Amino acid sequence: YTSPSDWNNSNNTVECIGGGGSGGGYRGTFHVTGGGGAAYSEINNFSFATPGTTTATYRVGSFGASVSVSTAGASSAGNAGSATWFNSAADPGNGSDNSKCSAAAGGAGAAGTGSRNGGTGGATTSSWGQTKSAGGRGGNMTGASGSGSSGGGGAAGPSGAGGAGVDDATTGSNVATAGGSANNGTTAGGAVSTGGNNGTEFDASHGCGSGGGGNASAGKPGGYGGSYGAGGGGCGNTNPAVSGAGNQGLIVVTYTPASAFNSPNLAMIGM
Repeated sequence: YTSPSDWNNSNNTVECIGGGGSGGGYRGTFHVTGGGGAAYSEINNFSFATPGTTTATYRVGSFGASVSVSTAGASSAGNAGSATWFNSAADPGNGSDNSKCSAAAGGAGAAGTGSRNGGTGGATTSSWGQTKSAGGRGGNMTGASGSGSSGGGGAAGPSGAGGAGVDDATTGSNVATAGGSANNGTTAGGAVSTGGNNGTEFDASHGCGSGGGGNASAGKPGGYGGSYGAGGGGCGNTNPAVSGAGNQGLIVVTYTPASAFNSPNLAMIGM
């Protein structure tokens, strides 16, 4: 990312959202869970040595890809997303100054018999920023037996943590639950067998996504995670059982040029 020539080192923000994890899939008596939603991080007044010339290395986190299960009596865990970062050649891990920014990814949904926890939400302890919020985990399926799919976790955002996918503790067959909300409840979670909702915190088409709903109805996939950074829902009771994919990460750069007569500039990196 090449810094703009009118960059203002004293009036800017950089915000990161990681990539969301995908849910698991099953064809048999299994519990599968939704993927985790990603963390959010923000830094203020990031400094470029020479605006217009100095560059920053970044990576936009990828989404956890969906899984497809077609073999009877089989199950598969989902896939984790990957971290998003700005001004670093690699994931910088945990930190709290404004020299760089990163947001951890959501974890993969689980699969197996008995009690299974949802994919982990992106952790603030694995993120770099002056303000950090954790992503929501996928829903837990804690019944000792039975089968079903939980919803994915919602992405965190500037208002707070992402919500967890809905839990279920029953031992019924082919149970499904909804996805978690995003950004401290700003965006509602996806309903059962439905994709997560897209956030609009930054502009009309960019925000913090909510978790996709789990599916246990024949002929339907798990719900995909909303834009951006949400986890996808688990899937079962269909052939093939295709889980919901997570959603990719996002970097938002906002600055007010030095001239008092200029309005703030907003850029979405990697889109």
